[in-house]
Amino acid sequence: MRTEQFFLQLQGPLDRAVLYMAHISRRNNAHILSVLLDVPLPEAQALVQQLTELSFVKYNPYTGSCLLHDEMKNLVNKHAWPYVDPMGE
Repeated sequence: MRTEQFFLQLQGPLDRAVLYMAHISRRNNAHILSVLLDVPLPEAQALVQQLTELSFVKYNPYTGSCLLHDEMKNLVNKHAWPYVDPMGE
């Protein structure tokens, strides 16, 4: 599968959450993801739980926020985001 085809398939909520965490808002919680992904809060809370299980996501149980490890953030911004937003807008 070609790289651009792979990145064009990043359409699920978990995929979009990782993309947004890398590019738009470094720290995310259920409330932020609910707005960014336009999903109900309970769905966003379940998504945060899924994110915490990923090895490249750091989670703070006191604030309920998660963020990508720096290396993953850099990789997503360098390789994935240009396929989502080729014009850089």
